[in-house]
Amino acid sequence: MTSEERGSQLFSEAIRALEDDNPERAEQLFVGALNNLEKKHHLAILSLKSLVTITSNKGDFDAAIDWSLQLLEAQTGALGHTHADVSRTVMNIATMCETLGKHDIAKEVKELHHYASTAERAQKAQQVKNIRTTAKSVDEDKEPEEDEYDEKVATFGEYWKRQKQQWRAAVSKAGGLIVTFVFLLLLGAMVGGLFGLKMLYTGEHNSELSQPKTGIDGSGSPTRYITADNRVELQFVSPTKMEAQIDGEKVLLPFSTYGYSPLEIGDLLMSLPFEKELWLHRNPDGLTDGKRTYLHDRHMDRDMLAQIANVADMSSRYYKKRKVYPDKITEIGDFTYFNPYTQRNDYPLIQVVTAPGHSDPGPFLGSIQKGALWPGEPMLYPGCINIGHISHQRNMSVPETLVIHGCNRNSRFFTTSTGDPFYLVFEKGEQKQPTAPKLNFLRDISKVCVLDIAPAWAGLVQMLITARFVIFFALLFIIFYAIAGMFDNDTTKKVAFGFGTIFLLLALTCIYFAYFF
Repeated sequence: MTSEERGSQLFSEAIRALEDDNPERAEQLFVGALNNLEKKHHLAILSLKSLVTITSNKGDFDAAIDWSLQLLEAQTGALGHTHADVSRTVMNIATMCETLGKHDIAKEVKELHHYASTAERAQKAQQVKNIRTTAKSVDEDKEPEEDEYDEKVATFGEYWKRQKQQWRAAVSKAGGLIVTFVFLLLLGAMVGGLFGLKMLYTGEHNSELSQPKTGIDGSGSPTRYITADNRVELQFVSPTKMEAQIDGEKVLLPFSTYGYSPLEIGDLLMSLPFEKELWLHRNPDGLTDGKRTYLHDRHMDRDMLAQIANVADMSSRYYKKRKVYPDKITEIGDFTYFNPYTQRNDYPLIQVVTAPGHSDPGPFLGSIQKGALWPGEPMLYPGCINIGHISHQRNMSVPETLVIHGCNRNSRFFTTSTGDPFYLVFEKGEQKQPTAPKLNFLRDISKVCVLDIAPAWAGLVQMLITARFVIFFALLFIIFYAIAGMFDNDTTKKVAFGFGTIFLLLALTCIYFAYFF
């Protein structure tokens, strides 16, 4: 067993003796530990502190002063004169000596410690100065290590690593105001770029929509789009203005058309997030907002709707003359028409339907007007016109109803201004007007936007455009948080985190405006 191991063992036994409340035994063991340990050993310093405490508690202050002086010598050798523990031991010795009336010893200890501390601080300062001078001379004498990095032969990974190191070094040297200014400058450049794109946006599609079309009489008129029930009419009166007419009431709204040009991004992002926009998609039939379709006033479907109206008018006259609806189209005239979608001559089909068990025809007609087919209705195909001559059995009478509808190029019913299937219903020779709720979807609109892209992509593009501000601020949030993680400078981290948090809050606010406002 070495002396150090023996000293450690005696120290442990002394601690157990103190725990057993046996200070005399502990004192002997601590002295034995000191005899086996070097003065600078941490267990020797702890043993001296314990001996000072034991002798002070016994009232043997001379021994306590002696152990304190040995403790001061050991701490000074291990820690230096400037260490806090050394200063604390000096003050304890001085306090103890002054209490016992040994003022000379107290004064001498203080003065020696003061001079030694001052000398040690001066020595350390000179050492630091020498080290800095040596390091500076080494940096000045060091030749550029061109062989460590050569931009001409460096790989992309090495080049990127080098640039990142330079960026970090530059940002680390910059102060808080400079970093903030740089970030604001970058944001300003981004906003300026978007503003420039907005200025370059010409809106060529707008001119196409608003260009007057030559009519049969040779006169020009603005482009018009009308719903199948004629309740809503959109008329593009200028390259920037659209006039919407709803049940005879006119509203003038600004409009813009968007396609695939990147210039349009600036125009979209320079608008306000809380503006309410009506988005319309251009398709072969006209315009649609996803719920209702606005047919071009010169579209072939308008001819079909006119044919449906003509059939309805002649059927109503037939009923007023004979008090019964026709069972065949030939009974009221020749309504043969050219079907542009099947490229053949076509004619409306009348299906005679008896709907027993319905004392009130309301539910039956209600289901038909919502898009249901009547029993035995001929197959729907593009450009077809189907007519249902429906009888409802009652106890004493058989009331008759005539239902007429048509299909567009996709074999789907035309839609009304409310988005419901378009039907004409007649009872007793008079047209039965369906419930027509008041149309308010254009009341709070700030701007009309027309999306002129392939219909297959319209839904996805519309979703991205609706969330454009959310995506924009979310990207800025990710970029600034990435910058905060890239640099070690505290100022850069704080500024980047601050900007990133602001953009996160703006993204969350834009979610509300995009989907709930």
